[in-house]
Parts: sequence; structure tokens; C-alpha cells
Amino acid sequence: MTEENALARDYDEINAILDEMGSLIRASEFHGVICGQLSAGLQQSVGQWWLGMKIHFDIKRDPAPGDKAILLGLYELTQRELRDDQFGFMPVLPDDDYSLTDKVQALSSWCQGFLQGFGHGGALKDSDIEEDIKATLHDFAEVARVEAEIESSEEEEVNYSELLEYVRVACVMVYGEYGLGDEDSDAETRNPPLH
Repeated sequence: MTEENALARDYDEINAILDEMGSLIRASEFHGVICGQLSAGLQQSVGQWWLGMKIHFDIKRDPAPGDKAILLGLYELTQRELRDDQFGFMPVLPDDDYSLTDKVQALSSWCQGFLQGFGHGGALKDSDIEEDIKATLHDFAEVARVEAEIESSEEEEVNYSELLEYVRVACVMVYGEYGLGDEDSDAETRNPPLH
């Protein structure tokens, strides 16, 4: 991973940028929204996407130019990773210096963001969604409800790693089903702006 890519997905750095803009959203939820939008077939320029995110999250202040480049870089990096057949995609989450509770709550926020983004990111109707994808979205909703404190233990760390791997692979699967879309179609008619 290049230094630029590492910065674009740095959990603490993205949180600091969001704080600076006066946003209450955290890095994991922010990234989850991006992934949900793309997985639902959102096809917009990075500029259109950023305008939609500002409206969706009621972001009042623009980030500094370098910070904005990191946020836009995260969007572009996420697109590339989801399209990559090497399965290099990874949700933006806290690293191992954080407690297990913090990591699980961040994964919960990521899933919540994914569901928001998926719901607002494309022109899919409930009847358009395959049953296995509905089951995946239901699983994400279950993870999004997790709020408990979790005792750190080897077993719980393994459970978290397995849950993270499931979420990671499931996101790529949903993207593969609806996110690739017809590259030649008119993005504005397929994906109305976020409001």
C-alpha cells in the first residue's frame, strides 16, 4: 500500500479531519456510507459525491485542501479496492492499539453507514434485491445494533476477526452484484443526487 493510500484510510487521521469540519460522524461510518453507496451502484464524479456527502451529513465547513484530498482519496481508493479482483478491500477501522470494544463498535458503525449509503446510493427497489443480498443486509443490520462492552480475550478477538472478514467479503460480494453497473449508462438518471 502506498503512503498516500495508507493516509487515505487512516482511522485517526480521518476522524481528526471530520472533527475539524464540525462533523459528528466517525471515520468508520463515513467509510461505510461510501461503500454502501458504491455497492448500490452510485456512479458519480468525486466532486458530485463530495457535495452529496456534505448535504447528507450536514457538513458546514469545508476541510483544508490537504484534508479534502485525503477524503476524496478515500473515495477513489475505495472504488479501486472494490473493483480489484485481488480482494484487497478493507473497511476503515481502528487498529490493534484500540480496545476490542472500540473495534467492535467501529465495525458496528461501519455497518450502519453501509446500510445508509446502500439505501441512498442507488436506484434499487426492494424488489430488485436478491434474497441472498437481503440476508447480507440483514446481517449488517444485526452488526449495526451491537453496543455492548466486550471483555478482551483470545476467543473474542478471534470472533471479531471472523466477523470483520465476513463483513469485508460480504461488502465485496454486494458490490459485485450491484455496484459494477453499466459503465456506459447515464449516472445521473441511474443515481439521483443524495438529499
